[in-house]
This record gives sequence, structure tokens and C-alpha cells, in this order.
Amino acid sequence: RKSTGSFYTPREIVEYMVDSSLLEFLKNKTHIDEAKLKALVSWGQADDDEYPLTNNEKRIVVNALAGLTILDPACGSGAFPIGILQKVVYILQQTDPNAEIWLESQLKNISSPELRRNIREKYANKNYDWLRKLGVIRKSIFGIDIQEIATEISRLRCFLSLIIEEDVDDDNNGNHNRGVYPLPNLDFNFVTANSLV
Repeated sequence: RKSTGSFYTPREIVEYMVDSSLLEFLKNKTHIDEAKLKALVSWGQADDDEYPLTNNEKRIVVNALAGLTILDPACGSGAFPIGILQKVVYILQQTDPNAEIWLESQLKNISSPELRRNIREKYANKNYDWLRKLGVIRKSIFGIDIQEIATEISRLRCFLSLIIEEDVDDDNNGNHNRGVYPLPNLDFNFVTANSLV
């Protein structure tokens, strides 16, 4: 690790960076009371019940998260991008349980008829977390690392987070590829380069 300059960020620091980044982003984009946003960003329900969001505030949060862009200039194996992915999915589960607002925001910017059909099918099958994760992975998280293996691991972690949400059809009920959809191209999301140059 010393020869390559590799440093593994402890989980507590990653969680702090994720929470701080999302809190600042939501404060700037939504102008909702900070106490409500802190409750929303933290894990657990106790503080959410103390500082509930109105339906309009929930819509504002979901729409803000649809426009989120995070860049990790030294992503390594993707701890920060994956942390952001997990926290955004958690927030979306709290603010938009049936993914109605998220679906609406995701379909706005998709020109591919096949991808639109896949998203509508997943929504119809109530596979909301796949829908949430796909949107965040495609549009929100980006990383750069000087080591190619690091960017490959980051891509793999994104792929795995999507795969675990798939509903595999082993009965072959006419579903192509056992009902598993193609993974997104992440070559532009995670790039091998020197971000200092």
C-alpha cells in the first residue's frame, strides 16, 4: 500500500463524509429546515418522527436528489460513492416509498426506448430499490483513481449493488436472460486518470 500510495478510509470517516456532503447539498438545494434534514440524513427513525417532512418537502427532496452529482477524485475501491448510493437509496425509501416521484424524474431524461421499458417493468414489479439504485449509479456518482484496478473495483461494486436487487426468473416464464436486465455502462462514471493533472 505504501508503494502505491493507497489509503483505506475508515468506515466512520466515510459515513461522516457522506452525511456531511448530503446535508450540505440538501440545505443548498431545498432550503428545508436543517433539523429536518439532519433527521432525514441520519440512519434510524426516532429523529425522523420528531422532525417529520411534509409531502411537499418530500417531493422537493426527491427532485433535488434526482439532480445530485458526486465526484470522488481519488475513489479507490469506491467506499465514498457506494456510501452515497446507500444513503441516497435510504433517503428515497423514507421520502418516496413507492418511488412514484423518483420514476417521474428518471423518465424525463431517458431517450432509450429499451431503458424506458426496463424501468417501467421494474416499477410495475415493485422493484423500487433497483430503480433507485440504477438512477443514482447512472446519473449521480462519479469517481477517478490513478490505479486501474481501483476503478474496476468501484464499477464492480456498483454492478453488484444492482444485481442483488434483481428478481431472477428460474422458471423461464418467457423472460429473456432469466429476467435480469443489462448492466449500465460505467466507463464514464469511473475513470482511471491522475486527478491532480
